[in-house]
Amino acid sequence: MNRYRVMIVDNDPTSLAIGRALLEKSYDLMLAQSGLQALGLMQNQGCPDLVVIDMTIPGMDGMTLLERIREIDEMKETPVIFMVDKGQVLEEAKCYAKGVVGFAHKPVNPTALKLQIQRQTHYLAMQQENAQLKRVLRMMHDQFDLIFPKGV
Repeated sequence: MNRYRVMIVDNDPTSLAIGRALLEKSYDLMLAQSGLQALGLMQNQGCPDLVVIDMTIPGMDGMTLLERIREIDEMKETPVIFMVDKGQVLEEAKCYAKGVVGFAHKPVNPTALKLQIQRQTHYLAMQQENAQLKRVLRMMHDQFDLIFPKGV
């Protein structure tokens, strides 16, 4: 089974520690306390498969970070989960249009967040399997055409 890379961006060290404890056995983690640090990690360590972003990180807020992430070719389709404060007003349609796949309300329910991440990594695994099956099918089709040429 593929071990996915999950990045968590949150300026709260306690939230990062909880995320680490919750996810480190199942995922390769990248932890950042700011948007700039997250972008630097992506540049130096490669892009994650999924990103969890606190909407209210200081400096560069979550939406701005999301927009910067989407400028990276390898990150255009990467799923993002936003952590939001209860009562925070969001333009959910705008978030979904930019690739946000879910929301976790703070204080985050660890089980619910873990299930959201599992659901997204399962979806990624299905996409990868589908792409592999398409390649195999294309190869089989090409071999069939060699054995049974059209018009013969």
